[in-house]
Amino acid sequence: ARDREWAVRAALGAAPSRLAAVILAEVAVPAAVGGVAALGVAALLRRWIERMLLTPIGGLGAGWAGDGELLPFGVGGLLFAVAATLVTVAIAAAPPLVRVLRRDPQRALRAQSGSGGSDHAVLAPRRLLVVAELALAVMLLVGGGLLIRSLLAMAGRDPGFGRRSLTDEAGS
Repeated sequence: ARDREWAVRAALGAAPSRLAAVILAEVAVPAAVGGVAALGVAALLRRWIERMLLTPIGGLGAGWAGDGELLPFGVGGLLFAVAATLVTVAIAAAPPLVRVLRRDPQRALRAQSGSGGSDHAVLAPRRLLVVAELALAVMLLVGGGLLIRSLLAMAGRDPGFGRRSLTDEAGS
């Protein structure tokens, strides 16, 4: 959809390095925001998982995993997050970069009408990809909902033995 815009910029004399910088900036800003948001979500989930693992089940013992920090998040985790964000930017920016830098701007301007016509051969795979992404997202949401429902059901279930007598014996 943006081929015409890039062709006009190139025809007006924009250097290929300038076009590449604009494309990288358009991809890098949302990726950086997503990377920072992912780190925030990871920190919250880490605390929640640690609390869950350190909480005794029905008052039995000291918890599943003992005491202390179970999931440390240090420099290694931060470097991995930065590397994952950079790889995402590279993968997302590669197709538009190749398309803009290899295509002749005059040919691109002549090929498209002023109304922004579309190439049906390109749209079919894109539509298929969008449908596949939506199907995967729905599947993940349903699976996550079922997992949460199962965890809540198991947390409220009777273990089949008296908890009170076990905690009294453990204390003596």
